[in-house]
Amino acid sequence: MSGWPLHVVSRYLTVGTATVDVIDTGIWSMMKGSLLGRSVSAACTGCDQEIGEKTRRDWYSDQDQPEVFEDGLRELRKAAQAHAEVCRAMPAPDGAR
Repeated sequence: MSGWPLHVVSRYLTVGTATVDVIDTGIWSMMKGSLLGRSVSAACTGCDQEIGEKTRRDWYSDQDQPEVFEDGLRELRKAAQAHAEVCRAMPAPDGAR
């Protein structure tokens, strides 16, 4: 079994043996101590559906609030799990896409 792809923070196995990956891009840029950007997304490797995306603007106001980021990540993980429970698409063989 190989390791997870770079930046994958959660992975859910689908009914069809593909995965739904939650990816934290880790885009951080500091200016005067403020977080300027970060994005987390989820996508299915079987049916290629984009499950969702959360970006800094979805969580933050003028102040950095890490607990709000965690809430957004938790929501995305729930959506990824829900998709994995019903998706029957199988992953394409290596090099088939």
